[in-house]
Amino acid sequence: MVLYPWKTTTPKRLLHVKLIEPPYTERYVRWCERSEGEIIAFLLLDFCLRMQFGLLSTHSRLHGSKSYRVPWLFDDEALEVCRRFTRLKLRLMPYLYRMAVKSHETGIPSMRAMVMEFDRDPAARYLDMQYMLGDSLLVAPVFREDNEVEYYLPEGR
Repeated sequence: MVLYPWKTTTPKRLLHVKLIEPPYTERYVRWCERSEGEIIAFLLLDFCLRMQFGLLSTHSRLHGSKSYRVPWLFDDEALEVCRRFTRLKLRLMPYLYRMAVKSHETGIPSMRAMVMEFDRDPAARYLDMQYMLGDSLLVAPVFREDNEVEYYLPEGR
């Protein structure tokens, strides 16, 4: 578990690819449609996955270490999708702020494993493809090219 209460880790092995040529644009758009947060693109397949994760996390940014990776270098559709999810992130800001304050006061991270929120549910310890964003939002990113996702809903409170 990362002690920084808001964010994630960084991949150890980076593989850079050229992102502007097809079929990369289509995959970038699909990724944007499913993501938010810190956006790091090393492999284009990862790019979309990281976008969906990034925009539904506590910190979001577009950056690249060896190349410039921004949606307006792709096409209008990629730009519009990113706008839509940026707006979603902005609507979540009051909630994320409250969760950041709570994290500061309690030491409990805003982004947390399901088992931290549902410690009495035996299935929660095995849920490594979904997480809680604060107390109320369950996030289950799409990690498959067929856009399918399976998730578990713990018993409500």
